[in-house]
Amino acid sequence: MAGVRAKRSKASARKKTGKSQKKKMIKLHKNSKFDKKKDLPSMDIDFPFPSEDVPQYSEKSGNFVNSSGCGKSKKKQKRHFLSNEDAEIISSLIKVHGRNFKAMLNHPANYKQFSAGKLKTLCERYLSSHVKNAINKT
Repeated sequence: MAGVRAKRSKASARKKTGKSQKKKMIKLHKNSKFDKKKDLPSMDIDFPFPSEDVPQYSEKSGNFVNSSGCGKSKKKQKRHFLSNEDAEIISSLIKVHGRNFKAMLNHPANYKQFSAGKLKTLCERYLSSHVKNAINKT
């Protein structure tokens, strides 16, 4: 027997593809008359918890604060900003080494926004590569 398997009906075939289903939905929306005033519920919703416990947004800290005043926020990482001496050393390095060093420092952000440890490693890496290049050239 050649055609043992039963043919799929058109409706079930449509369900499988999904494309015609979407078209149908769009057509429904276009044809149906939707009255916002009648069909949408009113916005007066009773909250299950008392109004005192509703978290309120604080613009100062940028997070939600409970009525008690303690808000849950992520602890900010402490950044060790450069001392004036370090900044001067780096600016002198920039003057000596020119654009390459400046570009390297400015890559993620302005060099003053680096943590001191990161800058130190950057400087060491940069200077060591310069020293290696100088040795190789001689």
